Amino acid sequence: MRKKTTIVVVFVLALALLAGCGGGGAADSAEATGGGGAPADATEAAEAVSPPSVAGQGEGAGFDSPEAAATAYLEAFKAGDLDAMVACFAVESYVEGCDYEAQLDRIGAFMYTTALTYPIPTDSGLGQEINFEARRGQIISYARTHFMMVGAYNSEFWTVYQEAFLDAASVELEEGDAGKLAALYEEAMNGDAWKAIDKIEAQDPAALSPEHYESENNQKNMQALAAIYGCEELVSAPVYFEVDGEPYFFGPDAGLYDGKWYLVTPYGNICSLMDVANMTAGLVPTEA
Repeated sequence: MRKKTTIVVVFVLALALLAGCGGGGAADSAEATGGGGAPADATEAAEAVSPPSVAGQGEGAGFDSPEAAATAYLEAFKAGDLDAMVACFAVESYVEGCDYEAQLDRIGAFMYTTALTYPIPTDSGLGQEINFEARRGQIISYARTHFMMVGAYNSEFWTVYQEAFLDAASVELEEGDAGKLAALYEEAMNGDAWKAIDKIEAQDPAALSPEHYESENNQKNMQALAAIYGCEELVSAPVYFEVDGEPYFFGPDAGLYDGKWYLVTPYGNICSLMDVANMTAGLVPTEA
């Protein structure tokens, strides 16, 4: 469903999404060096610095299935609980497990812009804390996109949002229309459509992409990504759901860490196979 507006605008929507489809070289322990003259116990305390593991700030206890992780994320979204949304993702496990050497081997090149999306390969306490906060920020950027997507859809702002964001296009602005656009944007973002998330139903990724998901090449790709993310197994965990009766699709990948499943990236392998735009962060109205 597409709503039309007569406003002609220039709206360049730049959203700094950190790509969730790779992993960096990660360290197994956190360590910091004490300054000169520091007491031994202070130095030991500094060396013990590691990403915080405070309930509600990093990853949660994990889930028994990939589908449970995806469903829990949408339920936390509906509840308006950002910490619970973050907790559905691998945070500490991702930071500690990512293997940047595996990523380099996979793409056969070093690219600075790509390296920025992965944890820094460091054992230092400061570096690990930065990695933790960067990963949490990465997940929040996904949630930001999902919040904007649900808010914009079925509003007068949708036509502008879709053309500028999803279609990566610029639309020209006529004099005097800036205030009208700003008002439409604000109105859409102040709605609470996300509270109407309902009818969450897990899907079989192989059934959604019967020719490709279980193919040998695709499974090799998934195994390579699992090695980068540092998880034991990686699978797509797609779900269909509704927002106030409108159908939506969410297609994350989930990883198995120490026997528990966490979301790794919201834009999973199944999204690529189904031609879902990557700027959606894997969550999109099915009729968009």
